[in-house]
Amino acid sequence: MRITNYLWAAAIFLAVILLSLIGDPDDWSSPDWGGRLAVTGGFALGFALLALVRNRAPRISLVIASLGVCGYYAAGLPSLGMIPAFMVFLYAAAVVGHQIFSGVVAAGLFALTSILRILAGQEPQTVLGYELLANLALAALAVAVAEFVILHRALAGSQRKMQENHRKFADFASKASARAEADHRRAEERARFSLRVQDELAHHLALATLHGNAAMEAVAASHPASVSLGHVREATAKALLALNRTVDALGDGEAATRSGGTLSNIVELASSLRDAGLRVDVSAPGVDLDDGLPLLVMRIVREAATNAIIHADTTHLVIFLRPQPPQDGRNLWHLSVRNDGVRPGSKDAAGGISLSSLRVKVMDAGGSMDWGRLGRHFLLSAEIWQPQDKER
Repeated sequence: MRITNYLWAAAIFLAVILLSLIGDPDDWSSPDWGGRLAVTGGFALGFALLALVRNRAPRISLVIASLGVCGYYAAGLPSLGMIPAFMVFLYAAAVVGHQIFSGVVAAGLFALTSILRILAGQEPQTVLGYELLANLALAALAVAVAEFVILHRALAGSQRKMQENHRKFADFASKASARAEADHRRAEERARFSLRVQDELAHHLALATLHGNAAMEAVAASHPASVSLGHVREATAKALLALNRTVDALGDGEAATRSGGTLSNIVELASSLRDAGLRVDVSAPGVDLDDGLPLLVMRIVREAATNAIIHADTTHLVIFLRPQPPQDGRNLWHLSVRNDGVRPGSKDAAGGISLSSLRVKVMDAGGSMDWGRLGRHFLLSAEIWQPQDKER
């Protein structure tokens, strides 16, 4: 900015001298042309120095420039040499918000200089003719340009502010999205952990019920321990029912698409049931031990085994699982769980809350699930769809 001010000062100095020479070339051939040139140079230097401070004190600079113009006219110098320099100071005051002040000063200056020039003997038609109109037009133009610059700066500032607000909003949205994604991941992890805990608790409660049944069969009905074992069986059944209801209330919308374990987990479940005295057969043709299974498959197997132990006199449990070739980018799993715990003459075993909720999830994914009596056995069968890219 300092270099720009020096350039403007030099331009004003040269403009005053050159336009004064052009404005009345005949006067410069007179014998006193040297004195006139010195006076013109003094005014040009004064306006140049004043231009260096026009941005720091625009109104004071405009008033001083107006007085300088009056002195310039009083010295009898050509008016053409002074008008462009005066417009620079007029613009400097108007561009910082002093438009009305600039207009009043310009109007007062033109009125005063016109009177002084008429009193000095110049023709009124010359003073008040096209020259005055041209000066007024230049002054109005200077103020208008200043107003345009002010508006441009305001628009630029508003645009910068909008860009800054947009950047802040984008940062806020990005952070909010990151927080929401992190919360979603934590919620999913909690849900997976809750399901794992539920599965483990349900499995151990089922084993406790199975051992209780075995103990009740080994103890005579008149034995005092028989009553206590009955209470244990009832308590474990109620605890398992409450656990299932809690998990059902929490829900699991992605159960049909998430991986819930492998065939080795089902084999381990069967092994623990065998240790408790139950005969368990697992058949899964085409499935390796480390192949990933849908979460619904694991939950249905655990729930069916638990119900067979708690709600029936089961001695033999058969788990059958078979995958089908992919269709439309999805895999289909055939699952059946059969047990011999249906008593003669009993009705179809009720599915309970957990199996019913699992059936809703299977059907939402496009599959099917059903259960009921099959001769002297109880059979649960399901077809479970799973997106292919989510499988293993």
